[in-house]
Amino acid sequence: MIPRRLRSDGDNGSDDDAESDDTDSEYEIDGNISNIDDFEFDQNVDSTVEFGGVEGISSEPVGVNSWERNLDEPNLSDDTSLKDSDSDVEGGKWPVFRAATDMKEPHLILGLTFSSKEEFKEAVTNYAFNNGKDVKIVKNDKARLVVKYKHDRCCWTSENSRATSTVVAKRWSKEIAHHDDWKMEKFRQKVCKDEKFHISTHQAYRAMKKAKIQIRGNLDDNFKKIWSYCQEIIRTNPITICEVKLSDNVELCGGNKFLILYMCWDGYRQGFKFCRPILGVDGTHLKSGIGGLILTAVGLDANDSIFPVACAIVKGETKQSWVWFLEFLKKDLEISEGNEHEFTFMSDKQKGLIEAFEVVLPRVEHRFCVRHLHGNMKVAGFQGKALKDALWDCAKATTVPKYKTALGKLRQLDEDAYVWLSNKSPTE
Repeated sequence: MIPRRLRSDGDNGSDDDAESDDTDSEYEIDGNISNIDDFEFDQNVDSTVEFGGVEGISSEPVGVNSWERNLDEPNLSDDTSLKDSDSDVEGGKWPVFRAATDMKEPHLILGLTFSSKEEFKEAVTNYAFNNGKDVKIVKNDKARLVVKYKHDRCCWTSENSRATSTVVAKRWSKEIAHHDDWKMEKFRQKVCKDEKFHISTHQAYRAMKKAKIQIRGNLDDNFKKIWSYCQEIIRTNPITICEVKLSDNVELCGGNKFLILYMCWDGYRQGFKFCRPILGVDGTHLKSGIGGLILTAVGLDANDSIFPVACAIVKGETKQSWVWFLEFLKKDLEISEGNEHEFTFMSDKQKGLIEAFEVVLPRVEHRFCVRHLHGNMKVAGFQGKALKDALWDCAKATTVPKYKTALGKLRQLDEDAYVWLSNKSPTE
């Protein structure tokens, strides 16, 4: 029932007039006032609320029909909800995106919620890659993120602007971790084939570099952990030798610069006592932005397999570095003047290594690697399988007569090669 209109203070009408007004205005169903109230009632009250509850009420502004909206334009209003009915959301709750299980192959549906914009961007990027779509961000602020297709939704595009080196590195980090032998071009071809979009050589190189940093960590941060690493080794393996040498000069950061790290596990040191007294020493470059070399000493076990003994990380393969390494190795293997002649060391002719042996281990037998000797032979211009086999026959000779016989066979093949090898000591 429509409430009775209140009379103003200046109205001095009689009770009859009031009764007449009530009759004419309050109960006249066909009057203007009743029609207006009924229209407002229909506009603001949902007649189905008794059966469906308030969850199903649309938050669309009054007087705006859904079919009158331009569906091609993104809805950027904070007051407008995407939820139109109870059928869109089960139990009145929005579906939540599970990044741990759904990120690699996301399935985007209406009303799906994300924990952050970064998570949403990654999910959209993965969706675009998996479905061959190129998308662009048309609005990105603190409150919203709007993404649209760049091209026709029906076609597959091989040129994807979201395929940056950072994104590719994150998607392929696990595969790169299990394929250390991958070269840049092989990795690029693999990505283009599996992802079905094109990346350049430069993008592939940067993606591999970033992925390896994600896997192994930043090299600067790793070097800062060396002291903690050594302390942990000392705590868990008190007999193991782990030595770090620092520079004498104090850096701008207030600390000393790292120079050399030496490692010899106690298990390796004890195990070498049951191996033949033959050791191979060599150095190789560390493939990193910081550089440096790793020096190694390995032996041969009873099965002729490589047995690691000790290693060191140094700045360069110099006489000082080799002397420092050999002095620790001599101490760990308990090599003295009395048993020094019992050990045989094999190496290449690296700069500073021969001089280091003369200083630290002058009485050991020193032999050179035939593989490196053959490499020098090829550089001198003597190539071919026949010359290589003749060189190995000379190296395998255990007596002087056998060595001269093998050297004579080399002379029959090439006189110049014979002269080149004759100028070298047979003990090499």
